[in-house]
Formats: sequence, C-alpha cells, structure tokens
Amino acid sequence: MSITLKSSFIEDVYIKIADFKDVYGERDLAQSVKKLRGPLKELGIGRRKVRDLRVQVKGKGRIVEVQGFRGVVKGLGRSLDEEGGNCYVVRHPNYDYVEDIVLVESKRGGKGAVWVNCNGRGLGERGWRNGKDGKAPLKETIARALLEEAEFGDKMWGDGEKVVLDPFCGGGTVVIEAALKWRGGMGDLGMRKYNFQRWKNWSSCGSWASLQGDVKRIREEGLKREGVRFVGYDRDEGVVEDAKANAERAGVGDIVTFERRTISELRNIWKSEGVECGWIVTNPPWGGRIKGGGELRNLWGKFGHVMEREFKGWRIGVVAGEDKLIRWMGGKGWKKTEFGGGEKGIWSNVITGKEKGK
Repeated sequence: MSITLKSSFIEDVYIKIADFKDVYGERDLAQSVKKLRGPLKELGIGRRKVRDLRVQVKGKGRIVEVQGFRGVVKGLGRSLDEEGGNCYVVRHPNYDYVEDIVLVESKRGGKGAVWVNCNGRGLGERGWRNGKDGKAPLKETIARALLEEAEFGDKMWGDGEKVVLDPFCGGGTVVIEAALKWRGGMGDLGMRKYNFQRWKNWSSCGSWASLQGDVKRIREEGLKREGVRFVGYDRDEGVVEDAKANAERAGVGDIVTFERRTISELRNIWKSEGVECGWIVTNPPWGGRIKGGGELRNLWGKFGHVMEREFKGWRIGVVAGEDKLIRWMGGKGWKKTEFGGGEKGIWSNVITGKEKGK
C-alpha cells in the first residue's frame, strides 16, 4: 500500500482479487461473480457496511457483464443503476461508504478479471483545492509530471538560490505541487482515509505504521530546506487570491508568492539578485477548455519571446494541447512527453536565449 502514500502521478490503485475463465454468456458470468463473495469477505467488503459498489465495465462484452452482474446484485437486495461511461452503481440504501470494483474482459473473450480500488477518492485529489482554480485548472498529477519533465528535483537543486515560476498560475497548482515536492510531500497530504483501511485485517500489516513514519520524517526534513523560491503570476486578481488560499490549505503558504501580473509585464527580477537559473513550469491557455481565437498565436509568441529575452539558461516545462503552440513559441531542442491522447503533451527544454527557430 506504500504507493498510495508515495505516488505523485497515479490517480488510482487497484488490486486484482479474481479471474474469470470460460465466460461466454450471462449465466457463466453470474456464476463467476458469485465466486467473488469469498475474496470480498476476506477483505471485509460485503460483510461490513458498503452503500455503493461502483462497477466500471471494460472490454467488448459489456452487455453480458452488466446483465450477469445485475442478476447477482439483485439477489443481494440491491439495484444496479447506470452512471454513464460504462460505469454502474450498485446501490444499497442503508450503508454508508463507497468501494470500487472494476470488471475487465479480455479482448479474446471468455476471460476477465475483477479489481478492487484501494484508495477511494483519486490520489490526484490532494485535498487542498477550494474549487475556484480559474477556468482550466491543471490536475495535480499532471503538474507533478510537468515538474518531473522540467527536471525539478534534488539532483538539480544544488547550491545557490533558484526560482520556480509559473507565469499562468491560475489556482496555483504547479507552484503548490513544486513547493510540496520541495518539502518532501510525495502525493496525498494525509487528509483522507483510504478504501483499504476499511478492509478486514488491513491494520495487521505492520509496515503501514512504518511507512507513515517514513513519510512524516521526510516531510519534517523538508521543512528545514532553503534555497528555492516559488512564484506564481496570473492576470486575474480574484484567481490570485484563490491561489493564496489553496497554498495555505496545502501547508506551503509561507514559502510561495502569488501576484497579479500579465505576460507582458514578466521580467527576470531575480537576475540582479544573483539567481542564475531556475524553472519556468506552466500551463498556458491552449484552446482546450479556453477558446483562444486569433489571440492564441500572439500569446504563445509573446511568451516565447519573453522567455528567450529574460530567462536564458532556465529550464522550462509547458503543457500544450497542440504541437503548433510550441512552434509559435519558438526555440529548438524541445522534448515532448505525450499524455491523454491526441497531440496533448508536456514539452521541456532549456532556454537558450538564441534567436527563435522557424
């Protein structure tokens, strides 16, 4: 279970509890699902209070799977309601929390597996957001991946003052995640209980207390670190105030700074203080949930120009929905890490300060 504490990138953790074989119809599946009662009982699921089982069905035999599962849950006095996106909820009115089960059928047919969710709420939901994070907030897990691709880590921290800057900070996700990483925050902030903590005999695993102790020690050591400043800018004053509130909830309000500033006002004010390098890590508008129109190209071009003029030698990490946005920004030597399908990706580079490439 250490991954639930230590992971910064994963949304959910599942454990496989059963396999299906020779499942070619509703009756076969119903018989297979009945066999789940043993593994579920071992975990304490079904025996203890479980209000809803969220069942996500994957594979090509969805109708068969759902019909078969519906027959089983009906026998338990529950109903199976469609939630959308091949997700179904097993409802029981008298119980009080949620477990997740995923049924996955092999593409070859006749085979499948059942997985139980360990974490409950997605690990990417750290617990510090206030729901007012601007128009297109970045997921915490993507923010951590962005920092990783920009090589923000202990190997690069070194000696001397450095700066982490997000010039399009919105609700402050990237800056806050950078500050948490700096202070030893791995993933979840400990503001929750996990699904597996409700399972039978989970506490008999003596390593859990040890893992929690390790995480606490690392975070205490992180409180003593100095040498990196964390700064976020946004043009919306209201969003800036929300970012400050988020930072306070995340426990890093004392080491981050948020200010109202536009990209046209961006300057390297730290160069005169002897700061030679740092990180620009950001998620500019790119026409996904924000319509940029004809101004989008000008925005990315201006951003690239300011980077080359002001921040030579700094590392940069940018989230972009299309390759053309990076071309508009200019520069050479970009590395792309794709995510989410399509052209979406995290782009990283070192700002050379040279004339922009075509």
